[in-house]
Amino acid sequence: MPIDSRLLSTLTRRHLLTGMAAVGLGVGAGVAAPPATATASPLRRPEFGRDIFVDPVRGDDSWSGTHPQRRGRSHNGPVATLAEALRLVRTRDHAGADALVWLRGGEHRLEATLDVDAGAAVGTLTLASYPGERATITGSRVLSGWEEVQHEGRRAWRTQVPEVDGEPWYFRQLYVDGARRRRPRLPKAVNAVVEDHEAVSDLDTQFYHFDPATEAGTGARTFVYREGDIDPAWSRQQDIDVVCMREWFDERAPLESVDGAAREATVEFRPYHTKTWQGRIYYLENVFEALTEPGEWYLDRGTGTVTYLPHEHEELAEVEISAPSVRQLLRIAGAPDAQISGVRLRDLELRHTDWDYWRMTSWMSGQSGCHTVGAVDVIHARDIEITGCTVSTVGEFGITIGEDCQDVTVAGNRVTETGSGGIKIASWLSRPEIDELATGGNRIVDNEIDHTGKVFHLGAGILAMDVFDTEIAHNHVHDTFYTAVSVGWRWSFTESGIGGNLVQYNYIHDIAKGMLSDLAGIYTLGRQPGSMVRNNLIHDVRAKSYPSSGIYADEGSSLITYEHNLVHGCGTGFCAPNQSAGNTVRNNIFADYYQFGVGGGLNETAGLSDVTIDVSRNIVASAGVPVFFGGRGFDPDATKVRSENNLIWDYTTDLEDTGVATPGGDAVSIIDAEGVPVPGARAWVTLTDVEPDAYAFSSLEQPVTLAAESVYHLVMHVTSLGNYWHNPSPVTTTDAATVLGDVYRSNADGSYRTGATPGSFGPVTLRYLSNGVETDLVTAAETSGSLLRNDYSGQLGMTIRTGQEPMTVTALGRWRAGKNWWGLWQDAELDTDSVIADPLFTDRATADYRLSAQSPAWSAPVSFEPIDVSGVGPR
Repeated sequence: MPIDSRLLSTLTRRHLLTGMAAVGLGVGAGVAAPPATATASPLRRPEFGRDIFVDPVRGDDSWSGTHPQRRGRSHNGPVATLAEALRLVRTRDHAGADALVWLRGGEHRLEATLDVDAGAAVGTLTLASYPGERATITGSRVLSGWEEVQHEGRRAWRTQVPEVDGEPWYFRQLYVDGARRRRPRLPKAVNAVVEDHEAVSDLDTQFYHFDPATEAGTGARTFVYREGDIDPAWSRQQDIDVVCMREWFDERAPLESVDGAAREATVEFRPYHTKTWQGRIYYLENVFEALTEPGEWYLDRGTGTVTYLPHEHEELAEVEISAPSVRQLLRIAGAPDAQISGVRLRDLELRHTDWDYWRMTSWMSGQSGCHTVGAVDVIHARDIEITGCTVSTVGEFGITIGEDCQDVTVAGNRVTETGSGGIKIASWLSRPEIDELATGGNRIVDNEIDHTGKVFHLGAGILAMDVFDTEIAHNHVHDTFYTAVSVGWRWSFTESGIGGNLVQYNYIHDIAKGMLSDLAGIYTLGRQPGSMVRNNLIHDVRAKSYPSSGIYADEGSSLITYEHNLVHGCGTGFCAPNQSAGNTVRNNIFADYYQFGVGGGLNETAGLSDVTIDVSRNIVASAGVPVFFGGRGFDPDATKVRSENNLIWDYTTDLEDTGVATPGGDAVSIIDAEGVPVPGARAWVTLTDVEPDAYAFSSLEQPVTLAAESVYHLVMHVTSLGNYWHNPSPVTTTDAATVLGDVYRSNADGSYRTGATPGSFGPVTLRYLSNGVETDLVTAAETSGSLLRNDYSGQLGMTIRTGQEPMTVTALGRWRAGKNWWGLWQDAELDTDSVIADPLFTDRATADYRLSAQSPAWSAPVSFEPIDVSGVGPR
């Protein structure tokens, strides 16, 4: 489907066609042309007497189903239900011919998940909207018997939920005129974040935080909450969900019990991830006492009463209120020895499913919402097409393709407003019972996927796990809380059947919203020989903390080519922080990131290659943040990253200068043990005032006295160039204070974290008065073994404990390195023929990253090739 007119105008206005100015508009040499537009199998016109017709309003299951409307008083008319239509298909002798089921416009309600299977006598089975109409398949039931009441002085509607098949009907979703309404949450501010996808700008006001006193534990079910977060007097506590998040995962579990005296809350089952509760943020959902805002609803499972607080414009007689009765709508399922084939879903609206909790066993990972199910589910299948459909307002994933699926096409669909991710395709080859049931040779193309993760926020827009020869192309993925496109599985170099995957011409933007971390626009895992990530346009990926990448080659990502991508406005352009080997990063633009440009991390390669990443002919440009090659404990002498023929630029600083990048100096300050800055203990140190390989000092306006036998953090705040030094070996200090360890400020929660080694990030130091004489705290620092760190945005240093006497500080200092990252990189002979020069983009302010005809990128040694992103997104 085409990009809507507003987006098209934005693309035109911002000129998101890269590298074409003054050199012609078109595909550059060596760049593959866009693939042909994806087309579904042609669909013939309806044939009366041969096809099956379903009309949920005027049909009758006692009729023949062979005509779209009843003919006189005969039985030749449409049936009323899809279940009856499929029964008719199965009972007829089609002699291998195709079978078409035409759905008239209106709502086709399902009482249970429908198995789409025509039997062995059919060539293909197609479920399609009748020409000129749009059929909706919904898993919801209409709720009736509403009356207008008052709830705590507020206008409310209330009804009793009927039993279904003699059992209480309990649901977790409610729809008013088809739109999702929310259960009451605390804190209230989270409503806007989850429902409207507003960016998380201040975590302290948007979410709760666990008490710092929470004990560390593995898979703990109990946590200590802050005073006032949870009220032990709340009703129906077992119906309240605790939804907690940390880095790359979120977890949802019912509240089991609350101990008000100890401020301890226990959830019903063990969280899937074995991290501790510390550092997580959380909110509470389905709290009856929080039912206060229009658009909220609550189902009391004890009484079967549902209460809804309507919006001001809503009138009871004018709206339809419904709730889901199924978790999945359609299942296209064969068996390992009898795959289903030839099923087509065309031009359908698929809506309204519920969700359920998911509990992990020991071998499982929950990343990307991989265990949540799809409203449409395909398994053990061949030759399946899902085209032109809209899947919306569902409880978990929109569409899932499971193990043993080949030649499946999901094309031209819209998947939106999902509880988890958008489209999942997965083999689960890591499960021993299905090792041979590989999934590959499938296509996810020309889809729009947006506003995902309403319930399980970690759901990926497109998740492709353990697949081979899979094409993910021309999709438009935006407004997700986690990774847009995730390809691969296995956090290792393990050899498997995956590989040959192609991720190209996708338009990806507005990802993460600052809620989760460790994510990307495009994220890869595992050994994938022959896989390619190319010609994608990615911008505005904003994680909570680390990394917030345009493209992220995470653990085990190996033998993959990443080329001709345009990435801007993300935390990092390209990041390979962990195990990786033999990856090619070629002819990309990474611009205006806010953490670092290209990151190479740990250096394991498992013998697959002599390099982790080979970075060549890229343009890497930023303003005042690390430009190139970040990494955890990055050591130029040991790195296995290769750099050649790149164009590198920083818009604010001379890259070859080891001095200050911030006018007025780099800030150094003292922070107390509670994380509070010590008044007056802050100075701006100008590194150019001292020779290289020495400390530069700046005096405080007034001396500051630190208390005796107390802990303090001495930190710097510089955010320029990655010119940070971590000294992993102990430093020599005076008796006035003891170095406890190196310290950094966590981007995740703002706390100061001290390591065990009495070394120093920075390094930083101070001067103090000893018998009236100014004395340097650090008297020796072995810098020859220091490691360059450029993966942090500032506030690095060391933690000290003062001695038995108060310490009067007069000045703060920071080490000036003899060479910055660029000098060290070249000394280690890790770069060949890269150029430091302005790429001459047309207009960075409007994200116009076309290159002028005078750009040094066109010339040798860079010889940059034009990038064609004019065809990104659905065709």
